[in-house]
Amino acid sequence: MIDIALRNFLLNNSTILGYTSNVYPQRLPQNTTTASIVYSVYDGYPSVQVGSVSPISETNIQLDVYSPTYGESRNLTNELITIFNGYNGSLDTLEVSGSYCRNVINIYEEKLNLYRATIDINVHVK
Repeated sequence: MIDIALRNFLLNNSTILGYTSNVYPQRLPQNTTTASIVYSVYDGYPSVQVGSVSPISETNIQLDVYSPTYGESRNLTNELITIFNGYNGSLDTLEVSGSYCRNVINIYEEKLNLYRATIDINVHVK
């Protein structure tokens, strides 16, 4: 499953670990005050072609970066973009044939008192 592979990939990346080891599925735990990454996966399915099914699935991933400071949020966001934009290779146990960042939105979460960046990534998995 791509969500497990994604989490393992992030937790095994020394650049990301320089910022945080907090990587959570779908929601940020209450009372979080340190840099964190929250991921959501919009499952893709193999493409249907005439007479067969393509071995490549297109999956959309949303990464939300939370941080108490704007600078840290932007730095971690840029590191994630550098890692994923144009990436091809292994994603833990899966093979990525292409990964592309589509959109980044930066906001401030008043209730959480944290800066947030949302990164939309399109991933093609073999």
